[in-house]
Amino acid sequence: MCTLEPDVIGIRGFELRLIRCTITFSQPSDSRHERESLDGHINDLLNSIERGNYVEALTSEPSFSLVFRLDGHESLPLDADRVYSELVHRAESFLRDAAAAEQRRRAILVMCIAIAAFLGFTQSNFTGPLKGTELSKCPLCLDGSDEWDNWARNQFMSAGSDLLGKFSNLQYLVLAKMLLMRMKDLSVEIGSLSWWLARVLLLQQRVLDERSSSLSDLLHVYMGEALQQFSTSKLVRSYWEDDLRDGESSAIVSVLHLEAGIMEYLYGRVDSCRMHFESAEMAAGLQLSVTGALGFRTVHQAEPKAQMVLVTNTSTSNVDNCPLTGTGMQTCDSNNGEDNWNLNKRETSEASDILRIPKLLENDDSKTRSQGMENGAHVTPSLTATQQAVILAYCLLIEKSSRHDELQRWDMAPYIEAINSQHLFYFTIRCLCDVLRIRWESSRSRTKERALLMMDNLVTMCCVLVSTLTWELYEYIV
Repeated sequence: MCTLEPDVIGIRGFELRLIRCTITFSQPSDSRHERESLDGHINDLLNSIERGNYVEALTSEPSFSLVFRLDGHESLPLDADRVYSELVHRAESFLRDAAAAEQRRRAILVMCIAIAAFLGFTQSNFTGPLKGTELSKCPLCLDGSDEWDNWARNQFMSAGSDLLGKFSNLQYLVLAKMLLMRMKDLSVEIGSLSWWLARVLLLQQRVLDERSSSLSDLLHVYMGEALQQFSTSKLVRSYWEDDLRDGESSAIVSVLHLEAGIMEYLYGRVDSCRMHFESAEMAAGLQLSVTGALGFRTVHQAEPKAQMVLVTNTSTSNVDNCPLTGTGMQTCDSNNGEDNWNLNKRETSEASDILRIPKLLENDDSKTRSQGMENGAHVTPSLTATQQAVILAYCLLIEKSSRHDELQRWDMAPYIEAINSQHLFYFTIRCLCDVLRIRWESSRSRTKERALLMMDNLVTMCCVLVSTLTWELYEYIV
């Protein structure tokens, strides 16, 4: 039974819809609100964000007129620093000029604008593709010069490091950070604000070439606040209560711990990283272990040999109301997982006689290849996107905690093959998994040609979907 006040339920419901945009596929809501009411404006912004149309969210009437009080004919200063300071000041005035009961709703509106800018930057530079209209050069369709891009670049570099490479639409991330930081300074009572701020700062650290001590301090403060708020399913359920879907509380906890683990990974804190990854594994309802099994790794192999495989046990013991259960080894026959991109399948498969996923024997006492073919491979349980991300995250931990030699790649191999064996397709996860496989196979003479073909296929696919991917990525990875 829900014990929260109706106003609190409504505000937290908006927060949950924003969180869902980064965890599960979100459908625009058909909630009925008066279009001219504040809730109606928030719902319109959320619908645009859920559709991935961040330009529409940033140029909508609530963003353009209500929060920033722009009319399209106003003459703004030519200096980028003065313009963005003025925009943040107007957003602050929009928050302050309201009674306490309405202030949190206004804060949600401003946070939607900041998150739309943040997700727009992420999509245009990392995940792609942009849906609908491409992002304009400046947020809110402001008429800025090239100097504004230089200003945004300098804002990032003020943390003490150059940028890792060339990025577009940096002004969007700067605007998101400035708005969220100002909301934090105003002590706005929104539980997920610290988490979103930590995400923005984490992305800023990722685009920098070196680690920043100032960002590290801020990240640990805000991520600590987010963990204090949402680190367990019990805390998540007490915050959102009846608004949560089946298994959603566990997914939120798992993703939060994953992001906290990646933060610790960036700053080289292996023990803290492992602790968060293990918490994410537990929250996702996974029990991972690497074991040995007899099987075949090459096409012409006559006798089975010991292979390292990842065993996943998925259960509902740690996942509340989650329907996913199962147990098994993350293996399949040599055809499963073979280039699910549907690009140059035959060429990639024939480039090497090494199977991408080992063919295992059902019974370790079996001695012949024919018996292995008859027994077949273990059935692979289907894993959610969050569970696949947890498995892939352990590759980062192995990379950071072990020596950089050939054995390190083989330690990562069971996790890579576990993702390749999945039938459900998650674009970003599969891309990252293929990058790890390319790094591994490019270091082996018998699979080097296949690694190069996989890289060609990956670049071809991503160039179709993400216009910002360049050949520098090819040279950097291989």
